[in-house]
Amino acid sequence: MKSILLLSLSAIVLVILQGCVSVPGETLASTRLQHDVMQPVLMLDMAADRACRQRKITNTEILARSSTERTERWTVNRCGMLVPYLVTFSPDPAGGTDFRVRMEPK
Repeated sequence: MKSILLLSLSAIVLVILQGCVSVPGETLASTRLQHDVMQPVLMLDMAADRACRQRKITNTEILARSSTERTERWTVNRCGMLVPYLVTFSPDPAGGTDFRVRMEPK
């Protein structure tokens, strides 16, 4: 019983810590929004190259800002190859932030 409790507590701590991970670079996104954006960026990257099993976001840069939206470049290191994605943030009229993700054209 004690080991089950310890295992459950360890799993909870791991989930909490994963939600607190922030991405490197200049992004203006909150930690929560970074986590929300990270998932589709990495999913798009996995779809682009299924053979690679190692990928992570290595940098973020602010490319453009206006009163209605902001565009950032999020760079993924995919098995040693740097792949840029464009993330466009805009305010949601109901509150919060909407975002769109696409691979940056070459």
